[in-house]
Amino acid sequence: MIRKYMRKNQLKGQFLLILIAGLTILLLQANSCQKSASAIEVQIIADVNRDGKVDFDEDNQGKNKWTSERGAIFFNNNDSDQNTKTPDHADAVVNGPEDLRDLAVLKVKKIPDLPEDSRVVISVDNASLDRVRLFLKAVDNDYRPLNLTADGNIDPALLSLKDLELRIEANSYADKSWSGETEVTVTVKSPNGETQSDSVRLKVAPFLLLSNLNRGTTLYAREFPERNEAFIKSLSELVPQAGAELVVVPAGEPYNPRCIWLQDTLEIGYSEMPGQRMNVVLKANRSRSLDNYAKDRLLGRDFGWIQVGTFREKYGQGRGGNGWLDWYGNLEVTPPLPEYPHGRIYYGHNPDGPKEASLNPEIVGMLDAQGIQAPALKLDTGWLLIKHVDEMISFLPSGDPEHPYKVLVVDTDAMIGLLEKWVKDGYGDLPILDLYSKKATVSSFAKNKTMIDLNQSLQRERIEPNIDLLKRELGLREEDFIRVPSFFDKNGVSVVPNMVNSTILNGHIFIVAPNGPVIDGKDQLEEEMRKLLSGLPLKPHFIDARQYHKWGGEVHCATNVRREGFRTPWWAMK
Repeated sequence: MIRKYMRKNQLKGQFLLILIAGLTILLLQANSCQKSASAIEVQIIADVNRDGKVDFDEDNQGKNKWTSERGAIFFNNNDSDQNTKTPDHADAVVNGPEDLRDLAVLKVKKIPDLPEDSRVVISVDNASLDRVRLFLKAVDNDYRPLNLTADGNIDPALLSLKDLELRIEANSYADKSWSGETEVTVTVKSPNGETQSDSVRLKVAPFLLLSNLNRGTTLYAREFPERNEAFIKSLSELVPQAGAELVVVPAGEPYNPRCIWLQDTLEIGYSEMPGQRMNVVLKANRSRSLDNYAKDRLLGRDFGWIQVGTFREKYGQGRGGNGWLDWYGNLEVTPPLPEYPHGRIYYGHNPDGPKEASLNPEIVGMLDAQGIQAPALKLDTGWLLIKHVDEMISFLPSGDPEHPYKVLVVDTDAMIGLLEKWVKDGYGDLPILDLYSKKATVSSFAKNKTMIDLNQSLQRERIEPNIDLLKRELGLREEDFIRVPSFFDKNGVSVVPNMVNSTILNGHIFIVAPNGPVIDGKDQLEEEMRKLLSGLPLKPHFIDARQYHKWGGEVHCATNVRREGFRTPWWAMK
């Protein structure tokens, strides 16, 4: 009996030992799995601190939220580094080393001993799927586009060997349907079902307009044989004095020779990310052959090209009451202001017309979506025939650090005052505007009650409200305005050559010769303008632009300028 009892207990003990051993093995295995899963550290970074480098330590903090202080930036890759006349983002290829410079860098930290049957996925948020493209640097140092909808687009063996390098580009700027921000996520799914991920947030560099006062590098004008030789000759002498290059667009094909308004056919701005910037041209929607000049001749290395919206016949055809509103003489930006360190965009509309009688809302919406020079300010230009803001105001440097800008503004009262003064001083019989009318005299202007009443009404009812709006919205004072003698007919055409419509280039200002009455060999309107500009850091040049005046424009309408971006990056200006 005793032996039988002892044997039974021995069997129980052996069973317990086996059970304990089994449980220990299971616990060790579970612990091993847990340890293996927790050992996987997933990390993706970009140039979050904006120093032009990508570092796993320096760029890890604050990478999930884009702010004015931290957050990576990437380009809408809209230049053409191999001069294919197609923006580089149009293909899924890195077009050489110059194109590679335009693509922002992201890095994924390597995961040693990552199981081969893991799944590694690089993805972006749904809103960005159609807006961005990612490239992976492969083992042969080639860059290959990633399929961002694939479940497992990265070879885990590659990630276990080295850090991964990615490059990113956008194919558009922010607009009403996309904020311009994207979130790039790396997700690792382990064989045991564990999933870990990490993300970094980036923002596409905005498209910014450039003001009169940014340094100009190139001035563009169009040749028109037997019409504007004197104008082109003056520019060929003056533009080099301003330290810039003159580019004359030939009169021949493929562009209609009568298409001469360079200001209206393109708007040159720029984009910038750390270590890289490029000019970008916004194509006009006028259904004119010269609109293609931007893509044909400007698009190239570090010169991007975009089109926003389409041709609106009512507002872009170049005739009829509102037919010029979509032309880019109607799109300008102020110099830097306290509340707008990169300036504020302004444009014209016709309050007497339909609701949509303004610059194309798609363009205004895109510019506002950039968030830097917004909101765009809408001015009343409905009283002008062409209805462009560059016919009404223009910004100049003042030389005063506290109030650094002056604003040229048309003023009909100033012109009426001069007419009255000249008559009083005995100069009523002097011809005025004799290049355009052989009969007009100072007295005939001064005594034309219909024209005087019209111009007084324009000043009171249309021009002064615009000045008041500029004061309220931009913080300008009365003394910041330079009131330029101006005179208009009942159709809103400038009778006196419009000296506000001038081109500023690196300390020089090119103004239409006004053709006023001549006293002692001096054009009195020109002398008045010289007085108004005295003391400013500008050298005035009066140019024979009579043909442009006959066609309804002046110097600014006839030219365009490629300018440099601001020295301080947009993300660093508070």
